[in-house]
Amino acid sequence: MMTMNEGLTSFVKNIGNPYVKTNDYFFPFGNNNNFAATEEIRNNQCHLFWTNGSNGWYCDSGVCVIIPIHRLRGKNAAAMNYQDAFFTWIQLGLIPEGLSDNQEKFYKTFLEDYPTIGEYITADDTNIKFDGDRFKIDVLGGKFTAKVFDYDFDIKGTLEGVMNGSRQYTVSVDSLKKELLECDHIRANIQPYEERQLTDINKGHWELFEDSAEDTVQVQLPENEIMVARPPQLDVRQNGICAIDFGTKSTIVVCRDGESRMLRVGQGDYSKVPTMKDFENPTVIKLRDLQHFLAAYRVRGGRPFTEWNDVTVSHQAAEAIFKDNVVSSVYNSVFS
Repeated sequence: MMTMNEGLTSFVKNIGNPYVKTNDYFFPFGNNNNFAATEEIRNNQCHLFWTNGSNGWYCDSGVCVIIPIHRLRGKNAAAMNYQDAFFTWIQLGLIPEGLSDNQEKFYKTFLEDYPTIGEYITADDTNIKFDGDRFKIDVLGGKFTAKVFDYDFDIKGTLEGVMNGSRQYTVSVDSLKKELLECDHIRANIQPYEERQLTDINKGHWELFEDSAEDTVQVQLPENEIMVARPPQLDVRQNGICAIDFGTKSTIVVCRDGESRMLRVGQGDYSKVPTMKDFENPTVIKLRDLQHFLAAYRVRGGRPFTEWNDVTVSHQAAEAIFKDNVVSSVYNSVFS
């Protein structure tokens, strides 16, 4: 049974105990506010103890309810903060009430995998945090190679196995599609393509047409899955014209292919109705991670897997120096 101190600290309505109603009654015990609590049981008897949610005293007669208590930190322990409670529940394998079937399934998986990923998880009074940056570094560096949440993070072993035929490439087709549709969003901040870019026989994707490199991993598509490859040569306009006027302040780009049109550079969302100012593309480049950009640029010919976030240009680059409280490192990374 609980001690008197545990009774006083547990059955107080202002701590959010769901069994204490606003009128100080214990739910579901009606108006019976007595419960058995004692520091120790003497002569096989215990005192009846009464509480109104803040104060308590002995009662020599009456009926009481014996309420079991499960101690996680020993008798009369201090209250747990959020961080302590979270890690204690995890370590003891306790499952909270009120979870949906999917949430409970995920939670149980988390309990099983916690010993493997626990070093990346921290908590404070309000949040549970996963150190994704350190985890990514450890995975890419081969330090973390375990399998968690049904994902195998042994990248080197998986790649070598796929290359020598001992393992099968099991990444979902959806993941591959996502990379193909977002490839130029990552490269050049162009809106991701619609899925029909991969499935429409009149469209198709350039990346799917390229010759296989030496380190190519073959992906077996499901029988009902079709992706259309498109030769880049089909999109070359023999009689097209692209005129670029590089100015010291802004650069104007005009293309003509049957009709003439001006182009916006570095705007990202090209679905928005443009203004004339949008076509005055600032002659600006911002270097955010030049070494990473150059490394990616040199690895692959044609359409290297460079990232817009490493080197941005035009509108987005210019916006960086117009923000409030711009630090010198940002200001000095922008060149006109």
